[in-house]
Amino acid sequence: MVVTGGAMGLHDLDWIKTHLPDDRSVAVNDISSGLCCIGLWGPRARDLLSRVCDDDVSNSGFPYMTSKSITIAEVPSLALRISYVGELGWEIYTSAEQGLRLWDVLWEAGQPLGVVAAGGGAFDSLRLEKGYRLWGNDIHTEYSPYEAGTGFAVRMRKGAFVGRDALGEVRAKGPERKLCCLTLDDSDAVVMGKEPILDGDEVLGRPGRRDGDSDIEIPVPEDLTSVPGIPLKPVDVAFYSREHPLESQAVDKSADRQWAVVTQSSDLDEFRAGHDARMKPMYEEGLMSGDVEPTGAPVAGEDLTEDIRQFARELGFGEVGFTRHDRHYTFSGKKRWAKFEHAVCLAYEQDYRMTQTGPGPEADQARFETYEDEQAGCLNLAEYIRSRGYRAQVHDGYDCSGPYIPLFVAAGLGQLGANGQLLSPHFGSRSRLMLVTTDAPVTYDKPADYGIHNFCQECQVCVNRCPGRALTRDKVWWRGAEKNKLIYERCRPVMVTYHGCAVCMIVCPIQRYGMKPVMEHYVETGEVLGKGTENLEGYSMKGEGHFGPGELPHFDREFFDFPQGREEDWLFEMFKEKLRSTGVPDESELVEFATDVRESVGQGRDDLRHRMRHVVSRRTMEARLQTYAESLKSGKFVVTTELNPPKGTDLGRLLKHAESLSGMVDAFNLTDSPGANMTMAPIAAAHLMLDRGIEPILQITGRDRNRIALEGEVLAAAALGISNILCMSGDPPGRGDHPDAVGVFDLKAETLLEAVKAMNAGADMYGNELRGSPSILAGAVANPGADDLDTELSRMEEKVRMGASFFQTQAVFDAVTFETFYGHGTRLRSPCPGRHDRPEIGSHGSVSERQSTRRISSCERH
Repeated sequence: MVVTGGAMGLHDLDWIKTHLPDDRSVAVNDISSGLCCIGLWGPRARDLLSRVCDDDVSNSGFPYMTSKSITIAEVPSLALRISYVGELGWEIYTSAEQGLRLWDVLWEAGQPLGVVAAGGGAFDSLRLEKGYRLWGNDIHTEYSPYEAGTGFAVRMRKGAFVGRDALGEVRAKGPERKLCCLTLDDSDAVVMGKEPILDGDEVLGRPGRRDGDSDIEIPVPEDLTSVPGIPLKPVDVAFYSREHPLESQAVDKSADRQWAVVTQSSDLDEFRAGHDARMKPMYEEGLMSGDVEPTGAPVAGEDLTEDIRQFARELGFGEVGFTRHDRHYTFSGKKRWAKFEHAVCLAYEQDYRMTQTGPGPEADQARFETYEDEQAGCLNLAEYIRSRGYRAQVHDGYDCSGPYIPLFVAAGLGQLGANGQLLSPHFGSRSRLMLVTTDAPVTYDKPADYGIHNFCQECQVCVNRCPGRALTRDKVWWRGAEKNKLIYERCRPVMVTYHGCAVCMIVCPIQRYGMKPVMEHYVETGEVLGKGTENLEGYSMKGEGHFGPGELPHFDREFFDFPQGREEDWLFEMFKEKLRSTGVPDESELVEFATDVRESVGQGRDDLRHRMRHVVSRRTMEARLQTYAESLKSGKFVVTTELNPPKGTDLGRLLKHAESLSGMVDAFNLTDSPGANMTMAPIAAAHLMLDRGIEPILQITGRDRNRIALEGEVLAAAALGISNILCMSGDPPGRGDHPDAVGVFDLKAETLLEAVKAMNAGADMYGNELRGSPSILAGAVANPGADDLDTELSRMEEKVRMGASFFQTQAVFDAVTFETFYGHGTRLRSPCPGRHDRPEIGSHGSVSERQSTRRISSCERH
């Protein structure tokens, strides 16, 4: 049995499982939940234990660092002769159901001996007096046992073990530093731990945070105050998210991926290969984590905020916050990650000492090791949330589902620095960020103003010290946020060539010294701590030399010449350059080039040949997805289906249906209280589907609104980016679940179409000019199975005249009847300028809570 510290149990369990032999000859079983432990310590611990136990607990009968099964007043127990408080004593384990009985027996027997119940504060104080180290607080992976004063516990002669060679080298050289205990002359001074230790301007210790540390108060000078979080223009954020959706660097900047592999140093090739092998299964597990069923049952009315926060802290996350999972910040190619409403923001500290060695391989290695630690931690956290009865989706920290910093700022965990990184109170920019999204009930944290927004304008150290001159001095408004803009084209070559660079991180005074000391220094002096000193601003770059304050490396123009943009676009640019220099290529070169691009974008060979011939003939090369309108106009066979918004606020099932079918369906009809049964208005679902890159067709009926409301809804839909509307009259209210409702029917389908047509032209129904006009593709419905087909066709002609560009029917089961109807319908001509020559006709099914498809015979009133 392995006994470890309570806070580090999952950490150690994960390490053991990671290093199990591949032949499955060893299995690990975590029995922690079935046991309880009571510590019995103090000068009279043996006297007390002897009163309730017949076993020999003398020093000779029960030596130090041994264990024994004993019985305490009929309670079977496992006793370990060990003490973490520097006194004689035992850790006594029994089953969880016997725990209270064991406590009562020891408590009652100890009363004559003066037994007391001691808390964690006394526990910590006593172990400090004894000199016992606390993992995660006094020691961590950045210290060797010889530096921490625990080398006596290392047995080099026992044979091979993980890390033996590395420890041998450290022991042979001797430790360069040692862990020391400091006492304060001022008895009234209180230290909480992790304060930087300064010798003049030089930091001897390190800022940071571990589990158990309290939050710190940051003094914000009045002249640095701004707004909590980031200055935002929410309307602009929404606009750019809709019209110019974000995409990950792996896609948007994919042209430089292979170049980076070839260019980067080979120092860490072996380490990176191992890192990738370790990350792959964790990444795959994280990707599917949102689909895993909960293992526990939720408790009604509970709030898991603090439970999740504490558990995450125990896993090693230094900053933990909660906010809404704002899908404006989800990459368009990662919409599958956006499953749950709440975001748990998790910051994992990157090794301080290794970070400060940058730019170089050691700092780069620290970055990748942190990715591994936080990925494992998030998987454990997701498992914990599921054990509480809720779902959880792990968002990868390396191949991110979106820019995480806006969410961390919204959760109050820091502010955006001039270096483009999150500056947090404990770690500065020295942390790696991950998300776990969940449907568990949590309370959101609030953004805070730490003074960073204005402090960075005063500081400017990272801007001045950037080797690539990639950071801008002044803030600009970018995609709805006020920030210092990073110039990617000047940053990327330096990062690739010099092990991730990170100069902007290591020269940041808040990262170097901690936010609190920096702000306190500014309050007292009005100056930036360390600015202009070698201690803060000096750094070295392999092959370039050392650069002190005011000194920067010089790179020629060719250094910044690298593939830019998307890989397929870069390949086509190179292909065009070849055309200009050598002329039209032969068939073999086309095939070779097609192979390269197919690997980049995953398209078929014929499509690529067609696209290359467009290059040769100087036609457009931009590949993009067709909209529903473009698909209709091109003559493509179009597939649509119908989704019913819920009778309630939970859109989860609807969005899940849409996402699961999005690769097979061109557009989704969203019904407007179908059958006169009240449901959520479809415009909300349409907006959320657009955020996920899924095209909706908004159904609007004249049943419930007058013409003022209907015109307003069309304009609102257009403002949200919705471009397809199916105009209908609607079923009479008496057919639905609100039979006493009064039908409006101010506009029928034909006149609603006419209203949309007028608004597309820039005016309302009465000719009043609009400030900004929509561009709506309007459609109507038809009944192929109508008893009076001539009358139905006449109504279709009227709808076309009023502006219908396409028709949709119910699901068709009688092919002969539909063929007759379709033959007549295709002769209709569309009068809409800029639309199709003739309206398109198609049928669609219905996907609702029951997954039902309605028949033609139950067509709605049109």
